[in-house]
Amino acid sequence: MIKTLVISFLLFALLMTGLAYIITEETKTFIANNVTNETLISPTSIAPKISIDLGDRAPSLEFVSATEYTKGDGTGSTIVKLIDWRGDKINTTCWEKILYPNKTTLIEWTDMTQHWEYGNYYMDFAVPEELGIYDQEVRCYVSNKNISIGKGFHVSNISNVVTENIDDLKVDNMQVWS
Repeated sequence: MIKTLVISFLLFALLMTGLAYIITEETKTFIANNVTNETLISPTSIAPKISIDLGDRAPSLEFVSATEYTKGDGTGSTIVKLIDWRGDKINTTCWEKILYPNKTTLIEWTDMTQHWEYGNYYMDFAVPEELGIYDQEVRCYVSNKNISIGKGFHVSNISNVVTENIDDLKVDNMQVWS
């Protein structure tokens, strides 16, 4: 009777604190073999034996920054959003690495800064002069492991050409209408 109450209490406590979503058979066996009428164990003493499958409750890491830069833009930014399954920001450490188009390192792993209000992580960098597609990866430390996301950004001079052409059209139109 006490063994059943203790097991029920432990499972209830784990579920209510959000520490466990799926209890494995190994954990159930561990509890059954280690709880006796004389011994009570706390949820913390069995925590190392619990496997947690977060499923759809896993944290979400996504890019929210732009991917297109023009040669000479000056400063670019990487911005990522890291939230838990409820949509709440996660306070942790995130890093970014950026590779040149030839896959050599432009920026080695560098700490990102968390915005205090919104929780987004960001890092500013000088937009490279070399045209091409750059790889970037962001890693964040969540629940004792790293989660990562990768993306690329493009540095081109096509935007300058388009801007110059639009400016030329404006001048031509002013001359036609004057």
